[in-house]
Amino acid sequence: YTLLDASDTQYTDDLASKVYLLNTSTTATEYFIVTLGTQVVGRIYAGDWAFIPWASTADLKITPSVATEMTLEYAVLFE
Repeated sequence: YTLLDASDTQYTDDLASKVYLLNTSTTATEYFIVTLGTQVVGRIYAGDWAFIPWASTADLKITPSVATEMTLEYAVLFE
């Protein structure tokens, strides 16, 4: 899933942007793969969170580890 689209004009690559991600799952084996452009950044397992800089030059995507419903909370802080 494309969580943040780099072509969205509200985000620009000359300003500071940060992304907060939280996997709300309580099942230890459930995770989200986080991808920036074509580069896998890492995995966010159940209960884990991440706070990462985002230059708005590549899409931020997530891939759930299971086909069942999972919830990822996120926020974008940008200028």
